[in-house]
Amino acid sequence: MLSGIVGKAQEVPDISGLWKRNDGLMFKFSQNDKKVTVILDVSTLHHVVTMTYKGNDIFKGTMDRRNTSNGCTTYLSWKVELVSDTQMRLSEGALDSNCDVPISYKADFVLTKQD
Repeated sequence: MLSGIVGKAQEVPDISGLWKRNDGLMFKFSQNDKKVTVILDVSTLHHVVTMTYKGNDIFKGTMDRRNTSNGCTTYLSWKVELVSDTQMRLSEGALDSNCDVPISYKADFVLTKQD
């Protein structure tokens, strides 16, 4: 018979709110427990990101990036790692080359909490 706590569930960090990417782009993160959604419209591009908490301060998911002028949709992977209460690291990469994003696309950004 085991005594004590064998494993303790990790609390899900709250990353909801407004975050600014190091290139100035602003993101509004909405969170419901382990699920996070980000919706962003820039010019003719509509972005929807859905992520799930994976543990160890890491969220992973995908971005659907749709060009509203021609309907073309491409998909990118997203990984967000919380570095502190006010900063996180974002890594994104292309999952296809359906539209204007080459399959070789990868980028890393720093996001800073704004509210």
